[in-house]
Amino acid sequence: MTILVGILTFFILGFLQADVSTLQPFFPAETGGPAAVLPATGLVFVSFLGFAKITTVAEELKNPGRNLPLAVVGSVLIVTVMYGIVMVVLMGVVN
Repeated sequence: MTILVGILTFFILGFLQADVSTLQPFFPAETGGPAAVLPATGLVFVSFLGFAKITTVAEELKNPGRNLPLAVVGSVLIVTVMYGIVMVVLMGVVN
């Protein structure tokens, strides 16, 4: 897991080379606009969140009533930030 986060962090450094002007328009009309892009993004995003892994270890947690919601919310926040930055890097390096 640490190696994966390290690789993603190294990849995110590509943000320094990304040209954000290539992100205009953000929702191109020829692809269907936000109505086509957002559902696909949501499906991919939720599939990588890992809710199942968090909830399967719930019985092994100390104070699961407090720590389980923190783990779920924390994972959503961390994955949202990393997903957003990775997508900007991916789209920003393409002409």
